Amino acid sequence: MTSDKTVKGDWIEQAREDLNKFTKEQLVEKIIQKRKETFSKTGKRNVATAKSHERRCKSLLTEWSGTEFRRRRVEGRGNDVSVVEGFADIITVDAEIIFAIESKKGESFSMDSLLATPEKTIFTEWWHQVSYDAQLMSEKTGRKCWPMLFFKPIPAWDWIVVPKKCFTDKILLPIPNADGVRACADGFCWFPHLMFDAYGSIPPISYNISTSKKNPVMESLKLESCIICRWKDFSNTITGVDPKSIFV
Repeated sequence: MTSDKTVKGDWIEQAREDLNKFTKEQLVEKIIQKRKETFSKTGKRNVATAKSHERRCKSLLTEWSGTEFRRRRVEGRGNDVSVVEGFADIITVDAEIIFAIESKKGESFSMDSLLATPEKTIFTEWWHQVSYDAQLMSEKTGRKCWPMLFFKPIPAWDWIVVPKKCFTDKILLPIPNADGVRACADGFCWFPHLMFDAYGSIPPISYNISTSKKNPVMESLKLESCIICRWKDFSNTITGVDPKSIFV
């Protein structure tokens, strides 16, 4: 009866024989090719996951607002249409909104990291990106536009982030009752939420706004304090935000 040790030894010996068939340069080339294949598969999975989350966010916004949203079709900033569509992941089909909307589905989100080192956490990188998109959108349209970030702290949860000023400046408003009265329209967020205001006490933060890591373009922004909440609370049809308040 053949022992496991014997089988393992035979496998190792065969592997050594196979390796001896190649030169050092050939082995290096094979390692590089294998890494490329691995990274390519990982990249494709990440792209598919991102697209899936964008489709979900598009559907959530469409169902909530009654206005059709879609994923952007064009990447880059080559002409006027490309510029507008390049600002955010999710855009409307016909209507105009005052938000640049991004969706993120990163598994590396950590509330502990956000509280401990807000300058370096992945959440801040996301918030910086959508804030920069909102800045570009404001410059392009000539009106103040705000960042809106969808993300998943865990796969089953849909959370959303908007600037604190959207409530204090009464940009986002409660749903009015049958008499047209808006309850709790006092400039504060009226449903369950987390308020993260550490950005108000730290210097502007720089991140790469280019898609290239070899030739980064760093942009420094003073980030807004933000409200973090569950989408189910934000979009509640009785106690949530009036969807009309996100449109021009």
